[in-house]
Amino acid sequence: MSIPSSDAEALVGALADDGIVTSSRDGNLRVSLHGYNDDRDIDRLMAGLARHRHLLA
Repeated sequence: MSIPSSDAEALVGALADDGIVTSSRDGNLRVSLHGYNDDRDIDRLMAGLARHRHLLA
């Protein structure tokens, strides 16, 4: 999943500080969910995006 960001590298770093592993692709935040991710992981991601919403486009 790609999420538009005004500064994808800063968002990747901010989420990493929160313990959330993501990457950037073409100026967007890249999130890859897998079978081993559960609801708690999704909740942590959503909370991290909310905390750093100033970096979302």
